[in-house]
Amino acid sequence: AVVALVGPVHFGNFGGVGVRLVWLVAGLAPAVLAVTGLVLWWTRVAAPAWRRRRAPRPAAPVVTRPQSAPAPVSSRKAALPPPAPAASAPDDAST
Repeated sequence: AVVALVGPVHFGNFGGVGVRLVWLVAGLAPAVLAVTGLVLWWTRVAAPAWRRRRAPRPAAPVVTRPQSAPAPVSSRKAALPPPAPAASAPDDAST
């Protein structure tokens, strides 16, 4: 009895047009899920990475003269402004 039902269930030859539409939707569902999953993955992961890779890179700077070496540490310290004076206690001029 079960073997006799396998053919009609497999081909959707039972129950009329409603069952055939259910089988159609069930058959197309994996393909639709695969395509929508690929689109979601592309927009979230692959497209931003692809855009970053294809973004124009800035041109290398053109050096017209050699750059000077940084100043020695002792002269850099001398160029710093003097430290701010420490805050003193308020005057008691009101007494």
